[in-house]
Amino acid sequence: MNGPKKFRSLVLNRYVLDTHTIIWFLLDDRRLSDKAKKIIHQTKALGSLIIPTIVLGELAVVVEKGRVKGDLELLIKSIKNDPRFIIMPFDIEAFENYLVQNKNLEIHDRIIVATAKILKAHLVSKDKIISKYYKKTIW
Repeated sequence: MNGPKKFRSLVLNRYVLDTHTIIWFLLDDRRLSDKAKKIIHQTKALGSLIIPTIVLGELAVVVEKGRVKGDLELLIKSIKNDPRFIIMPFDIEAFENYLVQNKNLEIHDRIIVATAKILKAHLVSKDKIISKYYKKTIW
């Protein structure tokens, strides 16, 4: 992928998904909020669900450490096979936006918020700290 600029005008309603959101969606976990579940299930446009690369890294760590019961290869395959998902790289534009995010956010959360801001997208996250700093957070 060529980074965020390529996707700015392709889809009107875009949603950036954080790590808990994508894991709980893929594993059909009851902890996924009804609102988040509805957004993901009702979103039909290609490339409308954005997954920052840092989220894939976090997903791998959570599975490798046994914090969730899931097969990493199958989870990644599910993401790759669903045309609604776009993997958003952490490129120079995302990095520059990351630098201006609130320093109270953890590194991965700053990257996720930076991605959502660049794309002017909603961010689907249960994280109350993220929602404090990014007003377009949905849970």
